[in-house]
This record gives sequence, C-alpha cells and structure tokens, in this order.
Amino acid sequence: MTKPAERLSFLLAFTLGCLLAGILGMPGASSAAEPPEMVVVFDESGSMERYDPKLASKLWLMTFVRTFETPHRLVLTGFDEAAREHMAVPTDDAEGMAALEKHIDAIEAKGLATDFERPLAYLRHKTATSQPALVLLVSDGQPEIWDAKLGYLSEAVRDDPRYGALNEKLMALKDQSPAARYDRLGIAYHERNLALIEEHLPNLQPRLAGRLIIWDLSGRSYFLRRWAEALGAQYLPLRIADQESPVEQLQKAMVLLQEKTAAIIDQPLPADHAARVRDVLTSAAETREAARDLPIAEIPPEAEPEPETRPSPSAPPAPTPGMQKDEESSSNLIPLLGAVLLILVVGLVLMVRFRRRHREGPESEPQPVVLVPTAMTSDFIEDRVRATMAEAEEARDRLLSKGYERIDNDKRFAPRVKVPDGAMIVHWVNRDGQMDHGPAVDLSMHGVLFAAGDRDMTGAIVTRIQCPILDVTLEIIDGRLDDRGDGLFVALPETFAKGVDDKMRWIELLTRIDAT
Repeated sequence: MTKPAERLSFLLAFTLGCLLAGILGMPGASSAAEPPEMVVVFDESGSMERYDPKLASKLWLMTFVRTFETPHRLVLTGFDEAAREHMAVPTDDAEGMAALEKHIDAIEAKGLATDFERPLAYLRHKTATSQPALVLLVSDGQPEIWDAKLGYLSEAVRDDPRYGALNEKLMALKDQSPAARYDRLGIAYHERNLALIEEHLPNLQPRLAGRLIIWDLSGRSYFLRRWAEALGAQYLPLRIADQESPVEQLQKAMVLLQEKTAAIIDQPLPADHAARVRDVLTSAAETREAARDLPIAEIPPEAEPEPETRPSPSAPPAPTPGMQKDEESSSNLIPLLGAVLLILVVGLVLMVRFRRRHREGPESEPQPVVLVPTAMTSDFIEDRVRATMAEAEEARDRLLSKGYERIDNDKRFAPRVKVPDGAMIVHWVNRDGQMDHGPAVDLSMHGVLFAAGDRDMTGAIVTRIQCPILDVTLEIIDGRLDDRGDGLFVALPETFAKGVDDKMRWIELLTRIDAT
C-alpha cells in the first residue's frame, strides 16, 4: 500500500472512531453531566421518640436544599426489615422537593424489626454502579431482627436462605411458645445477622470512606460506632430525645451537619447558614412552635471534637469524689436550713400579730387575749435554732467521717424482692458487641441481681431490663455492673432513657413483680 493510501486509511479510521465515540458516548461523559447524588438512609422501624429518624431526615433534606446552591440529586431510602428507595428528586426541582416533603410526612415508621444488613446491602449494590457524593445514615435503634417482646421475627429473615439452618430449627420448635423459641434461637439469629453485616464492610469501605456520615440519634449505639470506624465514616452521636430540649438539639445537629457536609462535597457554607437552619425549624410544622424562641446556633468547627472521641451527650462527666462529697453534704444541709428558716418565720409572724392586736384593739372593750411573753418566744426560737444547728453539725460530721469510701453495695441493694422465674430479663452487650440476656433473681430500689452463668462479663454494658408479663421495658443509658461471684451480677442503673418516668416504673415493678 502506498503512503498516500495509508494516510487516507488512517484518516478514515480516526474519523470513524470519533463518530462512534460521539454516538455511543465516551466513558464517564454521561455521568459527568449528571448532578452529584446525596443519599439519605433512615430507620423506619417503630420509634419511641417523637423526634425520630424520619423527622430528622426530613429536616436535614430541607436544610441541605436551603444551604447549598449547587444542584444535587437527593435519594430518600428507608429501612426496617427491608430497604426501600422512596424517591429521587433534583434539588432544583421545586415541585419535586415539595412532593418529597409530603411523601416523607405520609411514611408510617412502624416497622417491627431493625435489620441493618438490608441498608448496607442496598448501599453495596448502589455504589457498584454509581458514586454518591454524600451518604447520611440516620437511626436511633439497635440491630433487632427478632423482637422478643412482640414475639416477632423478621419475615424477610424467615424467607432468607442465608438463615436456612436456623429457620429449619425454628420450624422444629413451632409447637413451643414464642418466648421459648426466642430463648432457644434468639441469640443465634442475632449473631448470624451481625456476621452478614460484617461481610459487607470490607466491600463498602473503599466506596464510602470519607463520604459517609452515621447519625446516631440515641447517642450511645455500640454497633453504629463500630460500623462507622470500619467504614471510615464520621460517627455523630447527637442524641435527640423528647425530654432533653429536642428542637434545640436538632438545631445544633443541623448546623454541625452543614459543616461536615460542606467539607465532604467541597462546597462553601454561606455566612448565614446557621440562620437558615432556624428558618427550616420555624417552617416545619413539627418544630415550628418550639423553634420560635431559639437563638441562632453557631458551632465553631475547630471546637468540635473528632467523631471517634466525641462523648455521648447523654453521659455527663463522672464527678470526682470531692465533688460527690460536697454535693452530698449540701443536699443534707438544705432541709435543715429550711427548717431553721421556717421556725424563724413562724416566730416573727406570731410576734407581729401579738403586737398589732395589742396596739389596735379597742380600749373600751378589751378582748381576752392569751399573752405569750416576748422573752419566752425568743427563747423558744433560739432553742430550736441551736438544736437544729447542732443536728446539722452532727450530720455534717457523720458525712465527713465517711471520707471518700465507696458506698457498700450490699447495703445499697437491700431490701430485696424475689423475682419469680422468667418474670424479668436483663439484656446486655458484651465487649465484642454481642447481645445476650439472663434472668433476674432479686430486685431492689437501686438495682437488680441477675444470673449470667459462665459468660465473660468483662466490659459488658447493660442496655435494658424487660418484664414481659407486665409489658414493661426500661432502656438503660448509664449504670454500673458489679460481680457478686458464682455467675451472679448486680446491674445498678443510674440513668434511664426516659428519666423520671422510667424511675417511677422501676418502683412500680418493685411493688408488683412478686405478684407475677
């Protein structure tokens, strides 16, 4: 072939290649034209709180749209025992965003199980074909595919061949009660579920590292923290609870999410971004009333601790022994000082009334009056003051004499009420993140003695105390665990999820547990 012919062949091949590239599209050309994607995955299982993951997700979507001008494609996905993609809407589509808000309001978050394997499988499938700019996972719960209280095992799990051996065992126990089936297989199902979750993490980590935020609305989930570390995600334990100024906490959470998101998607924050959060809260029907008096919250990024060391808002710093001593002394002296003031006030009132009646009474018709000598009244008040101050000093000396010794838990635990067999169950998470439970033995005002057998309880955390017969479940936020030997342990709850309400239910259990 001559050189002119070769050149002509080359030009024809090059031209044909360009035409084909234009027709079929160069690799990545179509994806570059698409707006970046933000995926919000929220927990749809039933929540005990009014400010649940569904509402938190809705408020964040509204905040995102009002904060960042660059168009994004918002994808809303919910999960309970299954994951479902609800809608995908561009942020610059006003009608679509309005429809998205209405759709969120119509979602009924009443799932009976919380299977975190499902959203992770969804994200694994999604990131295989696309690369979201940001993924936000919102939950306030723990992994629970089998609700022991309701006796409900996830239907998706029962139909899943990956649980085949366990499902066969379950069918063999069909004639037993739901409680008996749970006692036999509940832990095995939970461990299988965690194993399936762990299988997703190595595949998701390179796809989501640096682009995933896990918002833990409970503020204390061991599992969400563990998975965030494994995935290279930012873990935000921002607790939103009905009894803890929830709208103010939501405001702070939204401002923090604005800052984290701006860093991830590499977009500048507007100077008034905190004011835009307040605008969102005052426009949403669920938070409008409570948000009207909120000041604009600013959270300096440099003051924000790293996610992996961020303490839980629900866990206050432990007081030093000296602080505890001062607080105990003050709390014991307050009633005594109140008694002194009461005696002084009563004495002064009596003296004033006596003198007034003595001066203003009619001279012509003197009224019979029981005279109380002033000296006697003064002496009585002084004697009571001396006695009360002496008692206060004795109480102070008794407190000081105790030093900084630890309260004897055996004394703190008495008197005890025997718990009937099977009437109360103590649930805990061991140091490896495995959930377990054991029967309660004794109950008191301050704690519950339970049997853990030969299980390793080192580093274990009690998460809840359940009384199925009375339909009572108490979630524990903070507490202590003491080893009594022979496989017996004492759980001493210090902070309940619902505060005073749960403490009252604890007292009610103490009075009713022996009747079960």
